[in-house]
Amino acid sequence: LSLSLAVSVSSLSLALSLPPLKGAVARALRPLMVARASLYKLPCTAACSVLNRPMPASATGTCGRQQSATGILPRRTLVDMAGGGGIAARGINTLYTHFVDRQDWNRKKLLSRVNLSLCSVRDNGTSLALRTLFERHVDHLFLNNRQLKRVVLQAALKTTVAQAFVQLPERDSWFTLVAILNEISSQFSANMLQHDISPTSMQECSYIFGLTREVFPEWDEPRRFEKLRVMLIKEDTLAQWPQLRSTLQVVEAHQPRLRTLDQMHVLWQDHVAREAAAPAGVLDSLDMHYVMRIKFAVPAD
Repeated sequence: LSLSLAVSVSSLSLALSLPPLKGAVARALRPLMVARASLYKLPCTAACSVLNRPMPASATGTCGRQQSATGILPRRTLVDMAGGGGIAARGINTLYTHFVDRQDWNRKKLLSRVNLSLCSVRDNGTSLALRTLFERHVDHLFLNNRQLKRVVLQAALKTTVAQAFVQLPERDSWFTLVAILNEISSQFSANMLQHDISPTSMQECSYIFGLTREVFPEWDEPRRFEKLRVMLIKEDTLAQWPQLRSTLQVVEAHQPRLRTLDQMHVLWQDHVAREAAAPAGVLDSLDMHYVMRIKFAVPAD
C-alpha cells in the first residue's frame, strides 16, 4: 500500500508538470476531499460493504459515535475495519496537499507566512531601508484560531493595487491588530522592562503598523513572494512622508513599496483625525482600524 501511495504521488507530480492537466487535477481532487470528510458519516452497513468487512452484530446506526444502548458502532471500530486508521483518507489528503503546495510555490503565493517589515528613511532622507524583523506562520501570529485566520485570509485576498492594506471586518479589526501588536511587543520586551526600572535611561518612540497584502501589476510573472506583510514605520517619518518621498532614491525592486507607504500615510491621517474626534482621544475597540500605534522604549541620547 505504501508503494502504491508513493507511485500515486509520483504520477500526480508528473501530471502537475503538464499545464493543460492542472485544472483537471484540481477539479478531480476537490470531490475526493469532500469524500474524505464524509467517510466517517457513512451508515455502518454501507461502510462495511465498501470495506468488504463483516458487519458487527451490535452495529445498526451511523458511524462516528461511541457504542451505546441504541447499538451505535464506535468510530474506532470503523477505523480498525479500514485497516490502519483511514489510510485512504490520509493518502487523499497527502495528494491534495502536494497539489496545493506545488501550485502556491509556482506562483510564489505564501499567504501562510506573515512578515514584519521595518521601513526607515536613512542617509539624510535619500534612501529607503527595508528590514525584516521577524517572520511567523499565520497560525502562530493569530493564536492558532482557525476562524480568525479565515477572516484575515479572506480579507487579504480582497486587497488591490490601490489599497494594499487588509480591510478587516469592523468588529474584528481592532482585535486582529492587537494580536499582531502583542507579538511585536513580546519581541522587544527587555527595553520596556528597562524603561520601567530606570525611566531616565530610556525614552519612548512611537511607531505605526498595518497589515498588508501587496499586489504588483508592474511584473507579468512572480518575481517576489506574495505574503502577508506587517508594515512598521516610525510615526514621525510617516507624518513627513510626502516631503521625504520626493528626495528618496529607490531601487526598482522597492518601487512598489513607495505606493504602499503612500497609502499608509493616508490611512494614518484618517486614523489621527478620528482619534481627535473620539472621546478621550482614543478609538473604541469596535471602531474600524486599518493601522495601529505601538510604542517602543529605546536608550535615551
